[in-house]
Amino acid sequence: MTAQSMKRAVVVEPMRIEIEEVPVPTPAEGQVLIETGACGLCMTDVYRITGKDPMTQYPCDLIGHEPSGFIAAVGKNATRFRPGDRVTSLHALGGFTAFGEYFLQQEDRVFPLPEQIPFEIGTCEPLFAAARGVLNADILPGDLVAVVGVGFFGQLLAQGARFRGAYKVAALDKID
Repeated sequence: MTAQSMKRAVVVEPMRIEIEEVPVPTPAEGQVLIETGACGLCMTDVYRITGKDPMTQYPCDLIGHEPSGFIAAVGKNATRFRPGDRVTSLHALGGFTAFGEYFLQQEDRVFPLPEQIPFEIGTCEPLFAAARGVLNADILPGDLVAVVGVGFFGQLLAQGARFRGAYKVAALDKID
């Protein structure tokens, strides 16, 4: 049985995170409730936490969007998963940070996570975002591609460009 309340992180002001207790959300039609197993820390989260994202309004609960976990409950007409299934998700639905005990997601944005893959490794959102970037760039076999920034995400983009058939991929980064 799912708890009645849960804890979640909220950035109340730059460099200050508080843990608040809120009701556990109920999945609507086509949604699932996921009990968080792990959640990656994205640079978007870092910018919101540090106050470097000029669009962030505080308090901010829009952090933690690289989650994986267990299905806790399913809404009406959500049929692909059952409570207890291990899953990974593209991100948490707005207003429900995955830096909390539970979060909501549309069922079609949730994917099975095999038992042998730990939750900490099974966060798929960065890979999907990189794949979208590569597809949107319309890379064709024989293209020359430059990737600026060779951190984790830049490396995914470079690999994606090669996979799409780029003849050469130049990866550029600054020297600290």
